[in-house]
Amino acid sequence: MKIAIRTLAALALTVVTMAASVAQPVPEKRVALLIGNDTYPGVDGLALVNIPRDLYLLEASFRRAGFEVDSARNLSRASARETLQAFARKARDADAAVIYFTGAGMEVDGVNYFAPTEFNDDVFNLEQPTPVELEATMVPVSEFITAVQPARRFSLVMSDSGRMNPWMRSTRGALVVPRTLAEVAADSDVLVFYASGPAVGSLDGPPGGNGPFAAAVAKHMVEENLEIGLFVRRVRAMVRQTTADAQRPALYGQLSDSEFYFVGGPPPRPAPLILTDQPRLALVIGNSDYNKDGDLNDDRESAAVREQGFAPDLPNPANDGRDIKVSLERMKFQVDLVENADYETLLNALFAFETKVVEAGEDAIVIVYYAGHAIQVGGANFLVPVNAKLPAIDLDRLTGPQAELALQRYALPLQTSLLERLKNPSSRGLNLVILDACRENPWQRGGATRTVGGRTVGGGSGRTRGLGEVRIDLRRTAIAYATKPGDVADDGAGVNSPYTSALKAFIEEPGVSVIELLNRVGERVEKDTEGGQVPWTNTPALGRTCLGVCAISQ
Repeated sequence: MKIAIRTLAALALTVVTMAASVAQPVPEKRVALLIGNDTYPGVDGLALVNIPRDLYLLEASFRRAGFEVDSARNLSRASARETLQAFARKARDADAAVIYFTGAGMEVDGVNYFAPTEFNDDVFNLEQPTPVELEATMVPVSEFITAVQPARRFSLVMSDSGRMNPWMRSTRGALVVPRTLAEVAADSDVLVFYASGPAVGSLDGPPGGNGPFAAAVAKHMVEENLEIGLFVRRVRAMVRQTTADAQRPALYGQLSDSEFYFVGGPPPRPAPLILTDQPRLALVIGNSDYNKDGDLNDDRESAAVREQGFAPDLPNPANDGRDIKVSLERMKFQVDLVENADYETLLNALFAFETKVVEAGEDAIVIVYYAGHAIQVGGANFLVPVNAKLPAIDLDRLTGPQAELALQRYALPLQTSLLERLKNPSSRGLNLVILDACRENPWQRGGATRTVGGRTVGGGSGRTRGLGEVRIDLRRTAIAYATKPGDVADDGAGVNSPYTSALKAFIEEPGVSVIELLNRVGERVEKDTEGGQVPWTNTPALGRTCLGVCAISQ
């Protein structure tokens, strides 16, 4: 019985081991052959001095790209054929096979040949060669194509041999116009990449350097995630640039339907974006007309402000609210817009919105956006309705509870009127409160002034400037301030405040999380105000939660 159990256990282990081994990906086998012919003893004046350096550079790049590399120099025709036949046997067991030949080459009657080292200009008349002479002396490109063709997935021949024909001479012995390599009718599954196109010679490069084609191939071969089609275009562009368009590499054959990369693979594709089906609610408030007379030019010196105690008008909050409403509705938010709200209107809007939040459930994405006057008194923050008048009290002397009692008919406490009406979201839900309201205390007439965005604003005392930092117990609830606590923000010289202008620019961008959104907005505002306004956030861990469409993997 024990033997049987052990046998079954061993068999199970064998099956698991076999399954695991089958599941392992098989590494791709890649082979490359580099041939460089730079010495032709039978030809006076021919010196391709950079070819050894080209081979050295290319061998390093091929090895980095995962190729088994064979390299040979100055092959005769017999040794070239033997080398190609041996490489063809390797290619049969390979997924990818590449041959790179650099040296002298020529075209005769539309057929391209590579020159072995024993070739010389006394063998035959190149203007009228016989087939027997060509077969006995040259290496046709078709033999290179045949050698790489057995590879299972990718076959490529690269040739930097389109240099001028060094053996084409006139009857007087002078070199005539060179005849370079012709177009290639390559098989559909084999690519042929020439250093130069038809009737255009390729260059050997500057003394002590590399040929333009070799340098470009070596550079882009090791570039990460470069598909073969893009590799060809990059090499061609680099060669054309370095040769002032005198040399244009040419590709023949058809690119395969399957992709090939020398190094790496396809770059990771971004995850699909989706708009979740969870409820999206927003309350958008823009208070501009602070005595409700329809005139937005009431500043600190106007009669309404000096004699009746209203806050000065703010031209932009109403525009800000309308624009944010449009953006949020495009993101499938159900938006309640309230403009120029007096005390009762503002309070009723908050009550009604609380009901909607409760009905939407804990998965809801909830936004409250407020633009207008807001103040800090005794460490407590207040939203200022448009019908609020200056209370006959010294705000600087009040504590938070005292301020809430004294201002209860004039302003709404942020904590109890707004924040405590929000609910704890689930791990999918979110509360986002945006306060583009850290402007100067409208009832603070004394204190220093300063310039923000080219406009002079009241400073007030340190106890009433801007808004105080808010701490709340709700999870997944972020508060975004137009500027840091205790500082003041600009209303803006255009149709929007600097903060809302930046918010509009980024809020609808697909795939941007709330954290990324607030960071981008802050950077834009700080830049646009030349550091005069630095937005602030009170943000717990929110993960990759987005307001609109987001990656499906979130």
